[in-house]
Amino acid sequence: MGQPYNNQSVFIWTEVFNCGELADIVVRSFLCHHNESIHVFGYTQDLKTLINDPRVIPMPIDPTCATRRRHLPLSSKIDGPYLQRGYEMGHLGTARLWAHLIKNRHEDFLIHIDSDLIFIGSAVDDVINALRNSAVLAGTRRMYKNNLNHLEDVGRLPDCVDTMCFGFNRRKVPKSTFPGLIRRLRGQTWRDKIIGRKIIDFFDSISFSLMRKGPTAYLCSPHDGPSGFRQVDSPFMNKILEVRSAVGSGCAFSKGYGKKVADTYRVYALESYSIYAYYLLGIETGISRPTPGELESNLKSIDKQNWNRIESK
Repeated sequence: MGQPYNNQSVFIWTEVFNCGELADIVVRSFLCHHNESIHVFGYTQDLKTLINDPRVIPMPIDPTCATRRRHLPLSSKIDGPYLQRGYEMGHLGTARLWAHLIKNRHEDFLIHIDSDLIFIGSAVDDVINALRNSAVLAGTRRMYKNNLNHLEDVGRLPDCVDTMCFGFNRRKVPKSTFPGLIRRLRGQTWRDKIIGRKIIDFFDSISFSLMRKGPTAYLCSPHDGPSGFRQVDSPFMNKILEVRSAVGSGCAFSKGYGKKVADTYRVYALESYSIYAYYLLGIETGISRPTPGELESNLKSIDKQNWNRIESK
């Protein structure tokens, strides 16, 4: 069960399927700045080197152990082969895991952390406080009107939230079948198409439904309203350090997984993992990296004992 927080329960999780190496960084940095428990999902082999701490709850999945029948989550246990087939297709595996948690967990608040995140402050406490103070959705902005891809047909929509470190009120998620929930997690649904709503990324369709049931807390720029900019120097953003997107995928790809994903995504993900591995794990992958810049300087400035920035003299 999740930890009680002001009479409301919280479930915090991350997933490291085929990229167990990342767990050491995200979990240790999380423990350094938080008192809550964190659940770590992965295949059995991914969790073999997971840190032994009472606040760390391993959630091993056996990819050979089937627990379901047909296409419904009939058991509180996750079906291993079903989940594995999803991860072979990329984010379908993530959607199947999240749908299972939304359907089977009983906590009030569900909080997700990307496995490639580094905590240098108590960011998750900010998410919990926002949810406790009536927000139905809390995290950093996923900009729609000011989106970085310059999509012109989404400007009328409010900003969603990035799923890298965010939380939501599970009880406010609209009722749906298990397959229907998976579709909503992955992207645009038939309802979105009918009303002409374009979905930018994972979970956004559900975010729009949650927004109708309560306020959204944009923790990176709380005073900008429903359409604003992600402030990278905000107090919330200064509590986390992002390496680059797709690090976990790149780690899995480096082991030969994900052969069905697009080549362009594969190349980008492998490069992301190469940066992460070199600066945080001390591993030379042999995969090319871009010329070092601000990101690399930030990674080199991290004190890996206390998980904070080393002040330059």
